[in-house]
Amino acid sequence: MTRHEARPGQNRIAHYFNPTSPKGLVFAVGRAMGHLVRRTFATSDLPAARAGLESLEPRQLLDGNFGSAGLIALDVNTRQGNSTPGLFSGANEIDPAISSSDNDYYRFVAPANGFVSVLADTTNESPTSALDTRITIYGDNDLVNPVATGSNNGSLTSGIARDGWAGFYATSGRTYYVIVSSEGAAAGTYTVRVNAQNQTFDLSSVRGIGIPTMTPDPDVAPFPAPRAILGEFTRLSQDIIYQYTVPAGVSTRDSLLTISAEVTQTNLSVRLDSRIDVYKRGANDAITLVASDSDAGRLNDAFLAYRPAPGDELFIRVRSDEVRPTAPTAPTGLGSYYLVFDAIANDLPQPMNPVTRIGSDAAGTMVSFGTPLTPSTPPTPSPVFQTASYNFIAQGTGLAIITAIPRGPLPPPVTDPAVRIFDSNGVLVAYNDNFAGLAAQLKVQLIGGQRYYVVVDGFEVNSQVGYGLYIESNHTFEAVAPNTNDDHINPPNAGLDPQTRQRLLDGATAMVFGSAQATFDADANLVRDRGLRTVASSRGRLEAVGDVDLFQFTAPTDMLGNYAGNNDDQGTS
Repeated sequence: MTRHEARPGQNRIAHYFNPTSPKGLVFAVGRAMGHLVRRTFATSDLPAARAGLESLEPRQLLDGNFGSAGLIALDVNTRQGNSTPGLFSGANEIDPAISSSDNDYYRFVAPANGFVSVLADTTNESPTSALDTRITIYGDNDLVNPVATGSNNGSLTSGIARDGWAGFYATSGRTYYVIVSSEGAAAGTYTVRVNAQNQTFDLSSVRGIGIPTMTPDPDVAPFPAPRAILGEFTRLSQDIIYQYTVPAGVSTRDSLLTISAEVTQTNLSVRLDSRIDVYKRGANDAITLVASDSDAGRLNDAFLAYRPAPGDELFIRVRSDEVRPTAPTAPTGLGSYYLVFDAIANDLPQPMNPVTRIGSDAAGTMVSFGTPLTPSTPPTPSPVFQTASYNFIAQGTGLAIITAIPRGPLPPPVTDPAVRIFDSNGVLVAYNDNFAGLAAQLKVQLIGGQRYYVVVDGFEVNSQVGYGLYIESNHTFEAVAPNTNDDHINPPNAGLDPQTRQRLLDGATAMVFGSAQATFDADANLVRDRGLRTVASSRGRLEAVGDVDLFQFTAPTDMLGNYAGNNDDQGTS
């Protein structure tokens, strides 16, 4: 039972009602939604109380109710459905000036456990609707506390999308009620759109590339090109939901994710402007937005990186950033995209050396996709990964230098690489593009023993594929006084006395020769007039203008400068 009492200074009248009864339910829901209820109970229901309650404040009736909610039937295959004007009198239309039209009730039955997207859509109305909608959603197990509410569809690059939207985790077989109301004074029409379809996809067995279900694994012989996951929008404000659960107990999948809604349409006037929102299912089926992106440098392609935990269930909502039906850019709200999904940050092909503290992928290549199972409309080129992800352990606390460069001519070099580094929690540490020409480079302070993720970025759509990645972790260079340090000393200044000069020269980095090796020609014949040889090598870094690195070596044997040689005319060559 619930108790309602008059405010101080008014006639004190206790009003008890049962929120599970129809009359009590109307009152409880009305208060929960912030509406005043004008439904008056018969004198027989509340003798002596009715007149007192009516004198307290004017009341307005909620024009709809749960019992008369119009049914939105979801298609058994697509798991989607829309409201229609014929569901009940006044459906799909609201005029805030008429109190009896300001709240419309709908219901639908969840076809499965999963994420449900509900939109009170005005962007596709004809004629154009000026209505500003809001939605409130209840489950049939609790008609007092809403499971989700929404007064808009998010902040987009084109502005606030004013249509009311909400996403939530539904329970299979449960009836959900959608109440549409107005946020402003303008009247207009709308359509409720329910999307309960959660699309799934497979991952390649080694690289973790997202591919359509029931397609060949590109990581298994004969190693076919991966198929692309195609999505298409045929109306403004449409969304497509994908579901991915991070496997528990699979160490390679415990990694940074990268997700892109890549568009390959080359005509920019009609090229889809994509957006990605990622939601995580939590305790008690709560849904939380954990990552989103509208534009990350690839013209209008959405891209994001996110670090989930094993066992996390994620829902990836792809849609367009353009929802304005009368804007000149409205055509960019429609079209096709490819979901480019990478679940595994690769190990470096040249692993991090604990002595030199250097690791690399000197011959990196972006992954190219094969022809989609179903061509897009209109046809567009097959996508190419615009990013490649790696992981490494910082070899010491201090400066790390990460460089990404175009590499070619074959395969064709990435046009303009960029590079990002994330910490073990997926937090962006640093980003760079065009440090020197088209090469990207990061100089960051890292913590020894911690895992980091590096993402090489092709940066622009239809870029090429070849690149080189080099990671120096950690480096000895320090330019900040008083702890300045260089990997190798500079030559002594001119004008020093001989003793001082020699003492400084003795600090040059020593180069150590390896074991003696024979010399062979191109036909694998022993070259006798060269004999055995030994090699010393070292490496350094010219950090800035004026930086010079000085090395020294001691010859392991006398040089045979006067040796006439042996042409082996009488030998075995």
